[in-house]
Amino acid sequence: PLLRVYPGGAFDPLGYAKKGGEELRTLKVKEIANGRVAMLAFLGIQAQYQATGKGALECLSSHIASPFSVNAVTNGVSVPAMPVSFV
Repeated sequence: PLLRVYPGGAFDPLGYAKKGGEELRTLKVKEIANGRVAMLAFLGIQAQYQATGKGALECLSSHIASPFSVNAVTNGVSVPAMPVSFV
């Protein structure tokens, strides 16, 4: 048989594959959906770095220190039509 490396395959330390049937199929679909959400999150982190030149944790600490002056609206790249006098 084919050795698979997803829920129900080679690596299953919590024993989810033993549930079998419809529940196992549901777990596989959830795993794929969570992977897609993770890829979108990574794309957002990359876009943030391209817009600000800072990493995610550096942007977070800047925002926590001054939330009203460091956010997506005051970025200048995220909202390019924002007049400078408004910022």
